[in-house]
Amino acid sequence: MVRTGFGLIAAACLVAGCATAPAETPEQAQARRAADCTTAGFTADSDPYRLCLMIQQQNERLATMENRLRFLEGQSFGPMGPSWGPWWY
Repeated sequence: MVRTGFGLIAAACLVAGCATAPAETPEQAQARRAADCTTAGFTADSDPYRLCLMIQQQNERLATMENRLRFLEGQSFGPMGPSWGPWWY
């Protein structure tokens, strides 16, 4: 009985871990950026507005790269990364 309960709990946790929010479409991302720049006080179709959109997109790219680097740093085997030579190096 305990094994069955544990199995059900484990299966529920695995299924819950697979449930993620749907990815944002490019159109939704552009609309979100446009709304943020408009809220910040930029007028549409002006150079500062376009600059605001570009900066937001660049910040999102940088955040993605930082997340990737953080993941890779977590995969290293030591403070300097994996060692491929003899143990005394």
